[in-house]
Amino acid sequence: MRTDTDTDTVADSVNDAFTVGGSRTDAPGRAKPGHTARELESWLTERAAFHLHRTPRDVDPGTPLADYGLDSVAALSICGEIEQHLMLPVAPTIVYDFPTVRAISAHLAERLGGPAHDAGTPS
Repeated sequence: MRTDTDTDTVADSVNDAFTVGGSRTDAPGRAKPGHTARELESWLTERAAFHLHRTPRDVDPGTPLADYGLDSVAALSICGEIEQHLMLPVAPTIVYDFPTVRAISAHLAERLGGPAHDAGTPS
C-alpha cells in the first residue's frame, strides 16, 4: 500500500539523481561559463586517458575515442564527469555524437558561450 510519504521519497530520490554540488544540473544559469575549447580539451584529454588506462600524452585529441577502445561504461563515466565538472547536462551519447576529444571540447565550449576554436588550436 502506497502512502504520500512513499511518493515523496521516490520524488526526492529522482531529484537527488539529477543534483550536482547541491544544485540541479538542468537549472538555467547554473552551467559554469568561461571555459575555452583549449581548456576543455586539456581537461577532457586527462579524463579520457584515465578511463582508457593511458597517459594523457597517449591520447590524441583528434583521434576518435572508439579507436582507443572506449567502451560504453567509460563513455557514460566521461559523460557524468562532464556534467559534474561543468554543471551542464549532456546527452549520454556525447562521445558518439562528437567522437574526438577535440570535437567534444569545441561543442561544450560553444554551449558554454565560449569560442569553439581557440587561436592556435587546430580544428
